[in-house]
Amino acid sequence: MFKSAGFLAVLSDNKDVAASGVVAFDDVKYSNGTYNKNTGEYTIRAAGVYLIQTQVQVQLSSGDSPAHWIKIDGNSMAFAEDLDLSASTSVMLRLSVGQKVKVVMMEAAILVGNPDSMKSWFSASLLYPD
Repeated sequence: MFKSAGFLAVLSDNKDVAASGVVAFDDVKYSNGTYNKNTGEYTIRAAGVYLIQTQVQVQLSSGDSPAHWIKIDGNSMAFAEDLDLSASTSVMLRLSVGQKVKVVMMEAAILVGNPDSMKSWFSASLLYPD
């Protein structure tokens, strides 16, 4: 049984993401688990209560919306929408081994990436293992 699990990943550069597209945060700052930077999915490796958080920022000149979902196994669990350039959300959920967590954009957008300032990021932390 794992006593800790989690990750933090950011976008390293600006990225075009399609409507309903999964955001693959490619710069993994920390990972004690199974975050796949190519698919943007985090696979739960230890059952328990997790805090999942995300923020996305869109490019100023694009006029895009930063609206996005946190999805677990394809089901929307949290939604972020803002009239500004960035939107963030978080959710605390009990998750089981093997479940997949990802960030999905509502509309096509150019996301702002910068590995030093963390404009767009995704994280999960196991708070209470089962």
